[in-house]
Amino acid sequence: GGTYVLAFRTGDFTNPQIVSTTPSNGTTDVNVNQNVVVTFSEEMNVSSLQYSITPNPGGLNVSWNSAKTALTISHTVFSSSTAYTVQITSIKDDYGNELTSSSVPNPWSFTCADIINPTISSSSPTNGSTGVSLNTQVLITFSEAMNQTSLTYTTNPNPGNWSISWNSGSTIATFSHSDFEENTDYTFKITSAKDLSGNDLAGG
Repeated sequence: GGTYVLAFRTGDFTNPQIVSTTPSNGTTDVNVNQNVVVTFSEEMNVSSLQYSITPNPGGLNVSWNSAKTALTISHTVFSSSTAYTVQITSIKDDYGNELTSSSVPNPWSFTCADIINPTISSSSPTNGSTGVSLNTQVLITFSEAMNQTSLTYTTNPNPGNWSISWNSGSTIATFSHSDFEENTDYTFKITSAKDLSGNDLAGG
């Protein structure tokens, strides 16, 4: 007798999820050149992607792997010590299923590394000043919080008995010493200092 063949295929009713992100949520000290990479649980409809990065670093460009499961977002250089939030606001798989939540946060945030070298904002006495009192303390103000133990300095000639105190924000160092000699030229030099991220003092 005759036969009848009925062929059919079931649909994909599984919503895609985010499997991983780079940088991951809560990461600190992220390289300012780090691309954002998002891996999905299945092949995605790449044209359906909508996303945001806040604040927007500019120069955003999207690329996918051949399997259409890994999204890479390139950009201009992130800003130093800045928190960024990324969100995949909308995307579908090839069957039209919308992205659903997973154990990987969306949106997620990370903070870029501090790559700014500290500078000296001001000094007291000021450079080239005259008539300085013999017991005048030397005050150096830095542009950001410093690693106090990294500070080294020299004085020529050296009056001796130096001690250093810092303000609570670790931005102002006060140098006490034995009295200077009258009518004498002194040269005070910060020979090294680092901020809390290990960036060296900028030359000046």
